[in-house]
Amino acid sequence: MKVLSITPFYGKTNIFNLKTTSFKAQNQDTFIKTGVQESSDNIDIEKLKLNPKEMLKLYQSATADKNNKIGSGFTHSVYKIPNVEGYVFRVPTDNLNKSMDFMTARYKESSEAKDLDVNVGQKVGELKFITEDNHSVTVELRQFAKGISLGIPPIQAVRNKEEYNSMENKEYYAKTIAQTASLPLEAYEKLISDFQKVYKAGYHFDHLNSNNLLIDEKNKSINLIDLDKLKMKPNYGNLLYALTNIGYFETYTSAYDSNPVSDEKKNEVTFNTMQIIDKFTKAMQKQNVKFKMDEISYEFMKFLTSLPCYCFCQTTDFNTIWVKFEQMGITG
Repeated sequence: MKVLSITPFYGKTNIFNLKTTSFKAQNQDTFIKTGVQESSDNIDIEKLKLNPKEMLKLYQSATADKNNKIGSGFTHSVYKIPNVEGYVFRVPTDNLNKSMDFMTARYKESSEAKDLDVNVGQKVGELKFITEDNHSVTVELRQFAKGISLGIPPIQAVRNKEEYNSMENKEYYAKTIAQTASLPLEAYEKLISDFQKVYKAGYHFDHLNSNNLLIDEKNKSINLIDLDKLKMKPNYGNLLYALTNIGYFETYTSAYDSNPVSDEKKNEVTFNTMQIIDKFTKAMQKQNVKFKMDEISYEFMKFLTSLPCYCFCQTTDFNTIWVKFEQMGITG
């Protein structure tokens, strides 16, 4: 089969000012992790592992300062560790401010760091302790992965529509989409390679959270984080769904909330998303990986019926879209 490359229209057309436009993007929420860890090498983490009480004190001081917070999700928050390079604490959010019994502190190593030969923010170990109200808490010590998160907190987590639709969130979304689009093809190839390694080692990427992808502009890379120990097949449609952050596209382009953006900005986000699709599909060709018809998930279908995908493939017909991907050699 001859392998083709689709030429998407990246022209000056104002998509959002066309009276006949009937494309409908889909919506799926994600959570956010932001910030960059400032590190020093004052504390030896290996010695700290041997002293759970001292690690618990460090956890207490780290979580007491809101400036150490890298971000939060549905159930956990992530904190940088002062004076410790290359590691973070992942903490159950509902146990953050509870008093703790230092005598109960225990530390146990995790096999994740040994299982994976790529840094995906994997768990190094678990710090367990009992709170004074007799609740057991597990804090994860994880490797620090570089980059800023590609995603916006879900409305379920924010619980405030105005905050969810805020201009600050929209600007952050547009910025990270632009940064992702600007990365070289090699960054996409490495992402797919890392994705394959993760699944080969028996781990699963949570594609529902675009924040599980970090954009590292300095090192020109896209990094996976927050994996689950779960034996599944790699699904490249789900990865593309997360990478394009299609879940927030409808919110960004909506004209019906209190913070609408201009047509120019909507067009820019659409074209940047098309560039992401273009580079990802080219990386799929080079890495010889495929979309599978029998593995199309609800989220990948949302991507396939989104405006950026329609524009990239220059059609709104699902069967025609699939034929185009087939002609590119990325279905099987």
